[in-house]
Amino acid sequence: MSEQRFRELEEALRRHGVSVRHARRAVLEMQGHYRQLVEDALARGEGPQAADRDAHQTLGTDRELIERFACRRELLSWSHRWPVGFVLAPLLSFVGLAVADIMALVFLVKEAAKFLHHVPIPAAVAADLNTLLGTFFVWVLPITVAAMFGLLAYRQRLALRWSVAAIFLLCVFSALLNVSCTLMPDWRGRATAGIGISLSSLPADLFWAGSKAALSLIPLIWLQLRSVRDRLPVG
Repeated sequence: MSEQRFRELEEALRRHGVSVRHARRAVLEMQGHYRQLVEDALARGEGPQAADRDAHQTLGTDRELIERFACRRELLSWSHRWPVGFVLAPLLSFVGLAVADIMALVFLVKEAAKFLHHVPIPAAVAADLNTLLGTFFVWVLPITVAAMFGLLAYRQRLALRWSVAAIFLLCVFSALLNVSCTLMPDWRGRATAGIGISLSSLPADLFWAGSKAALSLIPLIWLQLRSVRDRLPVG
C-alpha cells in the first residue's frame, strides 16, 4: 500500500504543478519519514500492520500533503507558473532553430563551394535538395518542435488546453511561412523566408496547419490515453 500511495502522491503533485524534480524529492522525503515512523513503532513493540497504519496517519492525508507542496510557488514548474509563456515557447524555439539552420546551411554551402566549385551539381540533384530543404523547414522542423513541446507538457502534467494552443499556434505560423532554399548546379545558392497571409489561401493554410497539429499531437494524445488506462481499476 505504501509504495502505491507514494506513486500516486508523486503523480498528484505533478498534476498540481509541482515540477518533476521537486515532486520526486518531496516523495522521497515522505518515504524517508514514513520508514522512520514505522521503525520507531516497531521498536516500541507495535505489529507491522499497526506500525504501517499509524505511520500513514501521522504523515497526514493526501490532500494535506499535496497542499503542503503545491502552495509553494517556487516548487512549481515554469510551465505552470507561466502557461502563456509555454504557449509562445514552441513558436520562439522554431524561429530560432530555423534561423540557425539557414545560417548553418549557407555556411556549409559556401565552404563546400571552395573545394567543389569545379564539380557541378546535377540539376536533378539540386532540385531534389531544394525540395528536401523546403520540406524540412515547412513540415519536419515545426512538427518535431511541436511534438517535443507536447512531450514536455505531458512530463510536467500541463493542462491539455495549453499544449494544444501552443502546438496549434506554431503550426499556423509554419503554414503561413514561405521558405525558399535554392541551390544552383554551380554551387550558387539563395535562402529566403517570410510570412504570407492571403484571404484566398487562408482555408488551405488552416487545413495544413490542422494537419501538422494533428501529427504533432499524436505522441501527446497517446501518452494521455495510456495514462488514463493505467489509472483505471483492474476488473
